Amino acid sequence: MLPDFAMVSTEEECIALASPYQESSEGSLSCLPDWDGEICWPLTVASQEVEMDCPDKPWIDASKSFYRACNSNGTWAGPGHYSDCFLDSLVTNPTSYLANVSDAQLKFFERMVASSRILAIVGNSISWISLLVALCIFMHFRSLNCNRTKIHKHLFVSLLIRLTIEVIFAVDRHYSIEPGHRFNTNTLRFQPILCEIFEVLREYGRFCAFAWMFIEGMYLNSLISLAVFGKPKFLLYYLIGWVFPIPFVSAWAIAMEMTNGNRCWYPHVNSLFFKGLIEVPRNVLLAINAIFLINIVRILVTKLRESNSGEVQQVRKAVKAAIVLLPLLGIVNLLWVLPEATAKDSRAVIVICLFVFRFFAEFQGFFVALLYCFLNREVRMVLRRKWSTWRNYRDPTRPRRTSMITSTSDIHSTRSTKPRIGSGGFEYITVTV
Repeated sequence: MLPDFAMVSTEEECIALASPYQESSEGSLSCLPDWDGEICWPLTVASQEVEMDCPDKPWIDASKSFYRACNSNGTWAGPGHYSDCFLDSLVTNPTSYLANVSDAQLKFFERMVASSRILAIVGNSISWISLLVALCIFMHFRSLNCNRTKIHKHLFVSLLIRLTIEVIFAVDRHYSIEPGHRFNTNTLRFQPILCEIFEVLREYGRFCAFAWMFIEGMYLNSLISLAVFGKPKFLLYYLIGWVFPIPFVSAWAIAMEMTNGNRCWYPHVNSLFFKGLIEVPRNVLLAINAIFLINIVRILVTKLRESNSGEVQQVRKAVKAAIVLLPLLGIVNLLWVLPEATAKDSRAVIVICLFVFRFFAEFQGFFVALLYCFLNREVRMVLRRKWSTWRNYRDPTRPRRTSMITSTSDIHSTRSTKPRIGSGGFEYITVTV
């Protein structure tokens, strides 16, 4: 009696069943029993196909069946066609999606998608490292502590939460497919509860980043707009930045758990709950930040005109200020409201959507750290003084030099003052023009 390969649930059991066939099949052409990460494929005669029931897994319809072919030389042709097992709800009308799409268009689109994923991994990694270094600099040097950098640090932490999960998912996705197109069931994507927890943390971190970007815009707008600025209300900032996202993310997670039985709630980004509970509030914050940005640039242009600069100089300074503020306030995220690229689109549209938009999104953390830490004049002066001190300590024969750092980039919370205009703009604003 042949063993029931459909009942095998582990690789060890499959190997044990394959051992007798390996000894008896010498000299014959047949594919030996093989474990692909999900099921154990039975002994199959060369040049034939074997049919198996789809496994009872998330994303899979267990009532379906799929095939795997055995080559004429007694080797498996490849993995089973698991796409035949997908739930109908995950198949988004492939006939209309691929209608009037040539093989060349489809191959180009798939190649661009794969390349954009590499860009995402590189961008997330560089942003993660940059933000971590910038956060350490702000926390280590007490002379840099002020209201402005305190908000920066919370923004950096929220971005690091999201980027950490993104990097974990990217590494997990890489190791989930083993050589020979076999699934590695020990990876995160095959652990439903743990995977869903990471999904919740990722969306919470992303929502908090949007909230702290909103706080950055609100704080800068208050600095520029108000003639008298009192002590910042950090309790309100903490509530908006860390508490405000919790109800939305929690409601979305509960809704997905109750309505979506797929592993990791895939594809959760297409659900109405995600759009209504996550995307709408985040885009409202971004829209308000866009209004802040317009008001900031308007006031900068007005004040620069009052300083009797030439018209070209006025425009140049205003544009530079807008470009500097753009990554911090998160306006580039509004680009994602545009439709996603498909294989039907032109090559130029595909490249712009998959690379330009993703570049701004994935490298945003790097640009934030670069513009508001590494290129900040005060930070560079502190690091230069620290480097000089270290060199003098290592080489006592070097001449000693003293330096004094005076910070004019923030309004002290202990007093009220009016904005003071200089040749370079508002001196207490983070913008360096």
